[in-house]
Order: sequence, then C-alpha cells, then structure tokens
Amino acid sequence: MNPSLRSQLLGPLMWAWLLGAVLAVVGAFELARYAGNAAYDRTLQDEAGAIATQINWTDRGPLLELSTQAQQLLARHSSDRNAYMVTDGEGRILSGVGDLPLPGPRDIDESFERPVVFDATYLGEPVRGAMYSIRSPMLDQHVSIVVVETRRKRGELIQDVLLAILVPTLVLGVATFLLLAAGVLGLGGCATTSEPKPAKAVYHINTDVNTVPLILNNIRNHINAAPKDHIVVVTHGAGINFLLQDAKDAQGREFAGTIGDLAGRGVEFRVCNNTLVSRNISPDRVAMEAKIVPSGVAEIARLQAQEGYVYLKP
Repeated sequence: MNPSLRSQLLGPLMWAWLLGAVLAVVGAFELARYAGNAAYDRTLQDEAGAIATQINWTDRGPLLELSTQAQQLLARHSSDRNAYMVTDGEGRILSGVGDLPLPGPRDIDESFERPVVFDATYLGEPVRGAMYSIRSPMLDQHVSIVVVETRRKRGELIQDVLLAILVPTLVLGVATFLLLAAGVLGLGGCATTSEPKPAKAVYHINTDVNTVPLILNNIRNHINAAPKDHIVVVTHGAGINFLLQDAKDAQGREFAGTIGDLAGRGVEFRVCNNTLVSRNISPDRVAMEAKIVPSGVAEIARLQAQEGYVYLKP
C-alpha cells in the first residue's frame, strides 16, 4: 500500500481515537462525580432530616435535643470534618456552629419542601452542604438546619470510581486502536504480496540463423512489455549458430549487437556443450554473453521442473 494512502487511513483513525479517548475521560469523570455526589449527598440530607426530627416546639420556641443516634450520624467519617447549625426564623443560632455557609436564596425557599444540597467553602476548604427547613405546627415559626462536610471521602470515592471506569476503557481503546492500525498496516503487506510476480520464461532455439532474427525480436517485445521478467535462451543443434563469433543473419548483419543489447537488459543465453563437442566447435568461439551448459534439453527440463520457468518455442 502506498505510504500516503496508509497515512490517510491512519490519520483520521488516530484523531477519532483521540476524540473518543477525550470523551471517555470526560464522561468517566462526570459519571464518577455524579456517583460520588449521589452517595454522599443522600447521607447529608439524612443528617439534616435526622436533626430536624429532634426539634421540639415549646411555648418558648423551638428546642433541639440531639439523640445519641443523630450525634453518631454526624461523626460517621473521622477523615472528614462535619459541622451543623440550627437557626430560627430570626437568624439566631439555636445550636451548632454559628458561621456555616448558606445556600442561595432560591435554595433556601426550596429547603422547606425538601433538603437541598450546595457547594461552598468553610475554613478555607471546599465543603458540601445540605439545608432543610421546617415550620412549627402552628406555622408561625420555622427553623433551618444546615449540615456541611469536607469533600475528602467524596473525592476518594470519585477517584476510585473514575479509575474503575477509565482504566479498562483506555486499555480497551488502546487495544482497539492498535488492532485497527495493525489492520491498516497489514493492508500494505497484502497489497505488496498481491502484486504479480515477474514471470520466468525459457526460450528454446534449435533452428538455424534464418529464424533467429524473428525469435530475438519476440524476446525484445517480451522485455519491452514486461521489463522485470526473467528470460533465459537455451540453444542446441543448429540453434547455437547465432551465438558463435562473427555470426550473421541472411542479410549479412551480425548478431553481436542484438545479443549484447538483450544481455544488457537481463536476457541470459546458454549453449549446449553436447552440440559443441559433436560438431567439434571450440568453446572459445562462443559469444562472451553466453554460458555453456552440459546439455541444452536437460537445461530446459531443469529450468521448467526446478525453477518454474515457462517453456516458449516461437
């Protein structure tokens, strides 16, 4: 596969994977934060509700007496700081810490319907709070309960959930990207191996010089059409004559130039030694571009059977 085409495939794949990874990180963080907040917000609301149940309405106004169970609920996490505050309708502190942060005005109004949660800062540290307001049976008085806690345990839970979601997702994403990238790179290998291999052909010549010009022209056309093909010309009998020194065709043109040109383009010429011996021809007379083999027909058979050459006899 062309490197530029491979880059065109891998480029969008990489950007798509990076976008997916970013979305996975953002989604995992939001999910972890939601899970952590949902778990601890419910407990905060329960704390505010538990304190609300300890409010007693008397002639002198609301009175708070925290039970042991409510106190234990407020002190459930030793690593987090918890604090509460109970105020009456005039804003006077009835119990607890007097400087706790409050939610916005809208949240205060909603706190009469249900406990509301909010984010704030207390003593220089981020906290999560819950506020719950209740009215007296005569509806002439009300109190508000505010409970806040630091976010340490909450942060640890968010981190644990984030890792539990993110690590497998990223591992799976990286594995998927690598498999897809390997597939794209593998296409290059497939494309390379699927290209046609150069052909291998053995031309058999055993006729006199009168037919050789046409055969050599066929070989030249073969090379022009398929420059990478491997061509071997095996001669025996009268076919060796054009490969002898000073050999000429019927028009008196020497074969040396054509032989040299074809040899320069990779064509191999082989001469049968049995023919040389039977005709009492010295090996010195054979053209320098040609190689002498023990037997022409045996060489043809060997090239076909052992090296996969195609047999051609023009």
